[in-house]
Amino acid sequence: MLLLYMRKGFIIVILLALGIVLFIFTLRNAGLPQIGEALSLFNTGELILVLAMLFLGLVVAGALKWQVIIRAINSDVPRFSKIFLTRWVGYSVSYLTPAALFGGEPVRFYMLKQDSSMPSARIVASIILDKLILALISCVYFFIGIFFLLFYLHLSWLVGIISFGLFFSAIFTFWFLLRRARKISSEKGLFITIIKRLYLNKLKSIKDKQGKISNVEAEIISFFKSPKKIILETVFLAILEISFVLLGCWLIIFFIGQDLEIPKLFAIKSIVDLSYVIPFPAALGTLEISQAFVFQVLGFSMAAGIAFSLVFRALSMFIAIIGLLILGWLRIKYLFRKIINFFPVISFNGREYEKKSG
Repeated sequence: MLLLYMRKGFIIVILLALGIVLFIFTLRNAGLPQIGEALSLFNTGELILVLAMLFLGLVVAGALKWQVIIRAINSDVPRFSKIFLTRWVGYSVSYLTPAALFGGEPVRFYMLKQDSSMPSARIVASIILDKLILALISCVYFFIGIFFLLFYLHLSWLVGIISFGLFFSAIFTFWFLLRRARKISSEKGLFITIIKRLYLNKLKSIKDKQGKISNVEAEIISFFKSPKKIILETVFLAILEISFVLLGCWLIIFFIGQDLEIPKLFAIKSIVDLSYVIPFPAALGTLEISQAFVFQVLGFSMAAGIAFSLVFRALSMFIAIIGLLILGWLRIKYLFRKIINFFPVISFNGREYEKKSG
């Protein structure tokens, strides 16, 4: 076990080092004076406004969506403050892991499990549904952004036709797999079907947990049988979640002094999402170089793209650090409560002492 943790730690250090090298390389090529000039256009009020938009998208709207999902599959819904803090901490842990879109889910599970009577299968199902709905809506935004990016690349007609053909093929494949997955999930269970098709049920470790997986899938299927109003509410909140982040991105670019059309905004956001898929901690380096590229394609300067990525990173990092501080505070509070419950309560009441000694 120790060897495994050392190996993971070594990989993270290597990825972090590569990210730092890429980060420094991109900044030097863009020119530090030009980047500093773009960043100097911001004032405190503008940064606070952008921070508010990103926070609404990254934490608040996501917490509201998760609450709707939990309410649909569990009668006893935890306090919103608990869901809100758990969602915030989960985002913070995910942001700082090599896979910046994932990583905080176990923390969300354990935090909700500590102060909630929800069964484990329902907690896991709610987290999966939260991620699944956001991923589906994000795919729509992503493909729209890639579509506009291909348009702004000014490709030759042959390359353009091939690119658009691949793009629409990807959308059709995504739509077909989504319908197929929904059908399989409603009949046999999606995870169980995948496990059987890949013969993973032959493995002892998977076979032992197959019952728990079935319980989680039952909760997921139960959610999709909820009234359409609940499904539409979660989809709306997922759209709102991404829209607030888009608005934050637009404000950053606007305050840098650039006028930005909606198609270009979608293209920029798609490349932001793509940079977070590459397994560098907090997309260090990949976010900067990808934005330098896409801003040049869209007719802006490389320095403006890097300034955008630095502001976006700094504000996202600020939200993540506050979330980690909240996690630390909650852990200390939990451990203190465990210590209090471990030791017997000592009464210093004189009469009670006399009764015990008499």
